[in-house]
Amino acid sequence: MSKILIYDDEAPIVKILKSAVRALNLDLKPIVFTTLQALREYIYSDDNWENVKAVVFDLAQQKELDEGTMDFEILEDIKWCVENRRVPILIHSAYANQLDVLEKYPTVLLFKKGGSSIKNVRDSIALMESTGFLDLFCEGPLLKYEVKLLDNKLQWGDDTLKKILHEGFTESFTNSDLLEELTKISKEENQKRKTFKKYLEPIIENLKNI
Repeated sequence: MSKILIYDDEAPIVKILKSAVRALNLDLKPIVFTTLQALREYIYSDDNWENVKAVVFDLAQQKELDEGTMDFEILEDIKWCVENRRVPILIHSAYANQLDVLEKYPTVLLFKKGGSSIKNVRDSIALMESTGFLDLFCEGPLLKYEVKLLDNKLQWGDDTLKKILHEGFTESFTNSDLLEELTKISKEENQKRKTFKKYLEPIIENLKNI
């Protein structure tokens, strides 16, 4: 089963997010964390990323709110995920739009906590999943199958392969509004095929020439 990682140290928020993901009925399993330590123990192990399709992170821990600081500990983990993982990173936080550094990361989607924010997070995940985008770059069967078909010396896990795939994944978000583009695709027939041809097929073709 595919996985969505959720981190927030407010248990009620986690519960609602968890229910929202399950209610999509898209075979997505929410893996939840309410402490930064537990999240870190999970995300820094390569073994845990099989079929992880997206992550939803809060920014501020309660102790940071009490101290009034915006130097959030999780920022270093977000930066690491941006640089090392091919999954959309959805930031769901009251401070989502207040940190310039987050706006520089193309694979980060920002959602300010509010009355409709969980619905917006849920709908964005649903759009990316139903159009097939979440299948394209994650450590899952589709990408492994496409790499296996390549008639060259690259093997799954090679640094060169990882680099090219990550660059292609990041490029999917750059200079365009990914969610807007996927919304257009969602209104067409054969959505998953169109998403594949737009975002992954060009990268696979490039890999054939290495």
